[in-house]
Amino acid sequence: MLIREDIPVYSAHTNFDAAKGGMNDILCNILGIYDEEILQVTYKEGYKKIVVYVPIGYEEIVKTAMCNAGAGYIGNYSDCTFQTMGIGSFKPLEGTNPFIGEIGKVENTQEVRIETIAPDKLVNRIISAMLKVHPYEEVAYDIYPVETLYDEYGIGRVGLIKDTTLGNLANDVKAKLGLKNIRIVGDLNKAVKKVAVCGGSGGSFVSISAFKGADVLITGDVGYHDAVDAIHLGLAIIDAGHFGTEKISVNFIAEYIRDEAQKMNVDLDVITSEVQADPFIIM
Repeated sequence: MLIREDIPVYSAHTNFDAAKGGMNDILCNILGIYDEEILQVTYKEGYKKIVVYVPIGYEEIVKTAMCNAGAGYIGNYSDCTFQTMGIGSFKPLEGTNPFIGEIGKVENTQEVRIETIAPDKLVNRIISAMLKVHPYEEVAYDIYPVETLYDEYGIGRVGLIKDTTLGNLANDVKAKLGLKNIRIVGDLNKAVKKVAVCGGSGGSFVSISAFKGADVLITGDVGYHDAVDAIHLGLAIIDAGHFGTEKISVNFIAEYIRDEAQKMNVDLDVITSEVQADPFIIM
């Protein structure tokens, strides 16, 4: 039906679960979980160091172009670069059009070595931006792997919550997720401080949640054997349902699209679905 009406569809699932700021971070924000980390890392994205040699007077232009393209982010710092002065030597040959120097003569000129870093996925874009503003006909630049820096992505989160009991937390989950029913595994009077979350179906994360020191796992679709395993591991479970733990993402995604459209000066109406519901009826 979509194809016949020429309507594109983009379906995010596990990628949205693993994304920074995605499904599981939304859950943490709603439930008041803080100091969270990834429950199970599934992917590590490497970084590269980009080094380029620039004639004096062009260093700011080149740095700005590279950083605007995504280079120079380290933690919560942006525009991170390092530069040193040096002497560059080269001899323009026949058929060249040198920015500095004369054809057939060795040229020694002061240059600035600019260093910065970038995630693998942005390297080509940054190099392209750098080449567009660099004055040289032939640009000398290097790309090195960085072994000490990488971004991690993965499923689930584990973090801390204000001291409470399993029963009180269960009531909070019901209220904050707007649910009528939840399932609980464990002693309602159990003190909980460290919480693991996994939106959707997370019964397979029982063992790793216990290994990470969580007192309780909040997820959906927990099976019988997962519940028994959790009891033996001393892990409580709040099963808020597959639908219950994921429905909260709809408004978030809609708002995200609106914000991005506004940044791009695109007039876009975003309509959220009002027809989806949990397929299960509790009698």
